[in-house]
Amino acid sequence: MAGIVPTDPDDQALADRWLATMPTQDAALLRSAGAGFVAASVREALTDPDGYLRDAALLSREWHTDPGKTGCPTRLWYGGLDARARRGGEWFAARIPGAELEVRPDASHWATLGAHWSATLTWLAGAMRGDRGHP
Repeated sequence: MAGIVPTDPDDQALADRWLATMPTQDAALLRSAGAGFVAASVREALTDPDGYLRDAALLSREWHTDPGKTGCPTRLWYGGLDARARRGGEWFAARIPGAELEVRPDASHWATLGAHWSATLTWLAGAMRGDRGHP
């Protein structure tokens, strides 16, 4: 992340440097939100490391909850181009009873939901209604 300084006042330059570190699909999706949005997100992410540290702690500490006790419909969506995240999805799918794992082979991290937002929301709406045959 060399050259990415959260205090850089030039939104466009900061957004361009940040997006250059991402897979093409993810960068395109975020670029559509505008340089101001991307730069603000970068500043927040890099100024306060709490979110990153919490995520990292989940990978290295014992959990205080058992995913095996999940009692609701669970579907996990991951992009095949994001191997690290996909491995996390496989871990959850192996531990959550009845979990459905959907790996979208040509999708990256952010594009996994962005490109399939309508289908994802349709599934969630069905799950919320209790439809056993939800899409």
